[in-house]
Amino acid sequence: MNTRTGYTFRLGQKEVFVETAAKRKTKLLASKILRKLLLPDNPSQRADLLYYLQKADLEERETSKEAVYYKITGDRFSSTCFEDDIVIINL
Repeated sequence: MNTRTGYTFRLGQKEVFVETAAKRKTKLLASKILRKLLLPDNPSQRADLLYYLQKADLEERETSKEAVYYKITGDRFSSTCFEDDIVIINL
């Protein structure tokens, strides 16, 4: 099992996990994420993204039928999603 550290947020029907070593949510981090997702990078978009970003860990797991799924855990929350429901960004 491989555990990654970063931030997570929802974007439409997808869960987005941003793998990063950043310890704090900053405007620069939000700007990098928006550019990576090819979304408009302006002050209101950055502010919205910073509001929804949550510190999280991502763990890749397999079912008994060898399907890959991801478990996202953070402070007071946990979620599980399959490959089609997640976008993973490396910064």
